Amino acid sequence: MYKVAVFIFLYLFNFSAFAGNGNSLIVTTLNAIKYMENPSKYGTTSNFVDSIHLIGKVKGVLSAVKFSNAALNKSLFCAPEMEDVTQSLRVILKFTEANPAMLHFSEDDLIIIALAKRWPCAN
Repeated sequence: MYKVAVFIFLYLFNFSAFAGNGNSLIVTTLNAIKYMENPSKYGTTSNFVDSIHLIGKVKGVLSAVKFSNAALNKSLFCAPEMEDVTQSLRVILKFTEANPAMLHFSEDDLIIIALAKRWPCAN
């Protein structure tokens, strides 16, 4: 489990300069879901950039976890095989809205915690 956590931390380290906390994650997640549902009717350029960044970050987490599961046979969470980014964004939004006491955590931490709580691995 330690190797998986270190791998994901190093993978996400490149994006830490852009990371906000849970409050900004809620707003960005709402915007990203709007974008994923209807890209042609999307809002401002700033929201677009933030949304695309978050979508890429979530895709990166999902890819890193799938890779760690394949390479190390260990994973922080076990998302369903047919899981998509919009579904993950909804999981993240639901988790952050339901856990206001955790909004001081970083975006990166909240993304991993939310997905791990939703899709724990059966051990």
